[in-house]
Amino acid sequence: MSVDVHQFGVSVAESVLERIDGVPVTPRWSPTAHCVPRGTTACAPTG
Repeated sequence: MSVDVHQFGVSVAESVLERIDGVPVTPRWSPTAHCVPRGTTACAPTG
């Protein structure tokens, strides 16, 4: 799974700062996680 953790952190920080300032917290969009397929799901070769 992959998600834009930088954007998520920015959104959380903005919300926290608004809350501390005592102003209404703006609703924000949260990045949606998405599947990143790997090249294989087989066991690694031995030896």
